[in-house]
Amino acid sequence: MYSPETIADFHTLAAQRGIALVVDETYKDFRTDPAPPHDLFNRPRWGDSFIQLYSFSKVFALTGYRVGSVTASPEFLSELEKILDCVAICAPTISQGAALFGLTSLAQWKQEKLTVAKEKAIALRQAFTHPDLDYRLLSAGAFFAYVRHPFEEDAKAVAKRLAQKHDLIALPGSMFGPGQEQYLRLAFANAEAGVMPDVVARLIESQAA
Repeated sequence: MYSPETIADFHTLAAQRGIALVVDETYKDFRTDPAPPHDLFNRPRWGDSFIQLYSFSKVFALTGYRVGSVTASPEFLSELEKILDCVAICAPTISQGAALFGLTSLAQWKQEKLTVAKEKAIALRQAFTHPDLDYRLLSAGAFFAYVRHPFEEDAKAVAKRLAQKHDLIALPGSMFGPGQEQYLRLAFANAEAGVMPDVVARLIESQAA
């Protein structure tokens, strides 16, 4: 995630160029800092150069229901509606109902889930401090961790070996763009905090292969 200062600088640059800064804030609820992620909504005429995207899938456990929001100027939303009319009229009714229920009734549930997610991330970071581990944890959010592997082979080969020989699923960095062969992405949101040491133990075991 970018700092509020970096986001502000990007917005200033975009506004100067007459274009809109699009910010995907799907994970904003999982930030550990209670302060707002940015102050763009407080800027005069923010709607001329800022578009916020948001998804309810992570925070309300609605993965696959395809419901989110776009916050922008009325003029932009009017044009967006023309495009949506040619693609999809709206999210399914059940998705809209679930999102509305989440917004109106799940504040405490959401906070409990956020606490658990933070505990898992802390446990993962702690496990990765093992002195025998050659893999390096570069970043860890609420759901995913980005890891640098220690091998000369490409990320796909490393991910395949981890799955076949060590029962550990990781996505190769090459799935996310060029120049990512040295990296893997681990999804840890569905794992309990107590299994993080076992994850690291399997990574250490793979180093002997």
